[in-house]
Amino acid sequence: MIERLLEFMTETLTSQQKYVLLTLQNIDVSNHTFTSLVTALEQFGFSRSTLKYILKRFNKLGLLRIGDKHTKGTLCELTPLGRLVILFLSKNKVEVSL
Repeated sequence: MIERLLEFMTETLTSQQKYVLLTLQNIDVSNHTFTSLVTALEQFGFSRSTLKYILKRFNKLGLLRIGDKHTKGTLCELTPLGRLVILFLSKNKVEVSL
């Protein structure tokens, strides 16, 4: 059941989103606010607007917790579901491209 959920989740993500999600495992997300996380990820060749869209989508999907207009400055956090999806992507060597 969980395996199917993870398959569904990864099928709904674009290749760019999978790439960013896999990149998050190499960054200490919990030391970053939303803005500083976007800045840290810019070095991987994405535009700020694309990264903001992707990270907000991860928040909506429950993969990442970010602050909102009422909680600006809150540190980001990968959720247990986010960690599980990253593990699934890594374990199954899902192909990603930019």
